[in-house]
Amino acid sequence: MTEPDTSFETVRHAILERKTEKALCDIERPLEAKSQSALAQELLELAHWAPFHKPAHETHRQTDLNSVVPWRMYVLEAQDCRKLLSTFKEWSKDDPSWLEGKIPNLLASADLLFQVTWLPNPKQTENQNAFEGTKDNMEHIAAAASAVQNMLIGATAKGLPNYWASGGLLLRPEIFKLLGISQEEMVLGSIFIFPKHLGNKEQVKIVPGSWREKRGPIEKKKKKLDIV
Repeated sequence: MTEPDTSFETVRHAILERKTEKALCDIERPLEAKSQSALAQELLELAHWAPFHKPAHETHRQTDLNSVVPWRMYVLEAQDCRKLLSTFKEWSKDDPSWLEGKIPNLLASADLLFQVTWLPNPKQTENQNAFEGTKDNMEHIAAAASAVQNMLIGATAKGLPNYWASGGLLLRPEIFKLLGISQEEMVLGSIFIFPKHLGNKEQVKIVPGSWREKRGPIEKKKKKLDIV
């Protein structure tokens, strides 16, 4: 009798269970902020071992964040998320748009936020787009996305709701400056990790992703080739 491949089944289960869960919390009643330094480090370790093909351009390796991998992670724990929410509230006195959308609600509930950037090769001319669709840049995006997926699978394996947001308010120049992110980096996404058992919190609403069940069968996205 063949022994079950428990390692494969464990990974498979986490991948199949991974799904978008947006924990939208009342911004006037944010969740208690607890330190999650150990969890952050565990998830960053998973991102660390994501595959990459091309190293980051040397212009992105002139600071303390000088890894050759073509992505960077800016980590906010729960208390930092709540402080950022407070900053949004303060800024909204002059510009109400700082409290629009779902980012403020996510900041009110998140245990962790990873602001993930990928590192485009530098522009060759003044008029060149910051993101030029070159092969190297596509390699960089793919590598950074692999790092994010590793983190999401890890969070799911721990039973933690998670959400890969496109950024929304967190894409604004003010946020780049506040978080110390170079304008030469491109945000790939804002990765929110939430605490367990949010169904017990009356001020939190869990909103699922809208595309999970619409991806269709495997047969609609693959073609078996027979070489003759």
